[in-house]
Amino acid sequence: MPLIALKNEHSRLLFLTSLILYLVARILQLFAGKVPSLLVVILHVIPPALFAVIHGARIYRSRGILVSATLCLGVGSLFESLSLRAGFPFGHYRFTNLMGLKLFDLPVLLALAYVGMGYLSWVLALVMLECQSKPLSGRKVVLLPFAASFIMTVWDLSMDPVWADIDHAWIWRDGGSYYGVPISNFFGWILTTYVFYQLFALYVRN
Repeated sequence: MPLIALKNEHSRLLFLTSLILYLVARILQLFAGKVPSLLVVILHVIPPALFAVIHGARIYRSRGILVSATLCLGVGSLFESLSLRAGFPFGHYRFTNLMGLKLFDLPVLLALAYVGMGYLSWVLALVMLECQSKPLSGRKVVLLPFAASFIMTVWDLSMDPVWADIDHAWIWRDGGSYYGVPISNFFGWILTTYVFYQLFALYVRN
């Protein structure tokens, strides 16, 4: 029992630390140009990913969260790379060097961001549909991925204009009607996130 209590205490401490670091990242973003941009990006990406791994392992075990992370990274990177070359599904854009190391023009940290925010959106959808303590079955196998994809797209509504227009982490070729962001971007987010959420829902059902 003491060992379990200690483990839970460590988990709570890590959860709280992740939350504080992410809050710091959001505040630092207000001072673009005055603090290292890469530091701001790292603090936006690593804490949510850390939360996803720790929290996800407790719910879905190590194998489950590994499957979730692989789907987020794989599907997210696939659609991002496709859009960089063909403009589908997000639109035409290119990444600057602000987010650091890139593989095939796609920043590694950008791909990793799908893991943290993807998992958090999934958990919120679980709570909203009241299926966090029940086996995933029936119509919720489809409804849950839809809900999670819309939650993550709403997050992007607040995130994308800031990173594109203020921080210049990426540049839209033709601009767009939503603070310089094309509407196609948000349809692309719904599609991309729905694909990996649906695959994960099929994996964890029942």
